[in-house]
Amino acid sequence: MKRVELNKKIEALEDAKEQLQEVIELIEDAVKGTTLASRAEAYIIPSLKMCLGQGHGYLGSQPCDIDEMIKDMDDEEVENE
Repeated sequence: MKRVELNKKIEALEDAKEQLQEVIELIEDAVKGTTLASRAEAYIIPSLKMCLGQGHGYLGSQPCDIDEMIKDMDDEEVENE
């Protein structure tokens, strides 16, 4: 794959990561002060944060996260242009 194509794909993953961070904030705001807050903080929010990357602060992890995908894509071989 050409470097230009890889860079576009990396940008798309970075955009997806930003959007996921926004989704997490939206969910946290939506459930704040409700009876659903503790369930969201126990199950949904950690899972989504683990999808972002390793710096989430939870004991668990995902088999793959967006940061890993960006790094791996950046390490892919580039065709001669």
